[in-house]
Amino acid sequence: MKKWTALSTLSVAAIVALALSPLSPAHSRCTHVVDGQGKHVMDGQKKCVHTGTFKGEETVVECGAAPKEVVKTPAPTPVAPPPAPAPEPVKSVTERITVDGKAVFAVNSAKLTAKGKAAVDSVISQLATFDNVESIVVTGHTDSTGAASYNQGLSERRAASVRDYMISQGVDAGLITSTGRGEEEPIADNKTREGRQQNRRVEIDVTGSKIVVK
Repeated sequence: MKKWTALSTLSVAAIVALALSPLSPAHSRCTHVVDGQGKHVMDGQKKCVHTGTFKGEETVVECGAAPKEVVKTPAPTPVAPPPAPAPEPVKSVTERITVDGKAVFAVNSAKLTAKGKAAVDSVISQLATFDNVESIVVTGHTDSTGAASYNQGLSERRAASVRDYMISQGVDAGLITSTGRGEEEPIADNKTREGRQQNRRVEIDVTGSKIVVK
């Protein structure tokens, strides 16, 4: 009879020890006692039962530890696209292009020679260097040979001839005006042959804007 009682007591102790002992690391969570379903074993005060390895600081939320704060990774700051390149600065200018009177017109005539037309063609090609053309003023000049009134009329006709040729080559007629100054504005000495040749000229003033290249 005593032998049976001892065996029964030993069996009960073993069952209790097994129920309260930590299970394998996969279920015991190291410092907490869990049951066969993986749930934490609570004592009479509804507190978790710990194993001998418990360090005194609760780390399990189910046993009263504060939940860990979830640190959110801030979204990356959007990178602004590079600024658009600044437009090239535009400068308003007036350029004077001079067509020498030598062999440009026939003697005492406002008719352009072949060489004269080629000279005006060169002027027209230079208009392409402008970003925008606002106005073109064609001014005729003569030397002092002959009557001043005749020279005035001749300078006007020659300027008009250049204007008309430019229009015939596609230049906007609304941009061009012509005038004559006769012998009033010489740029050289009319007493010399070379000076008179320089004074016989047509000046073309082009006003507009150009892109400034740095």
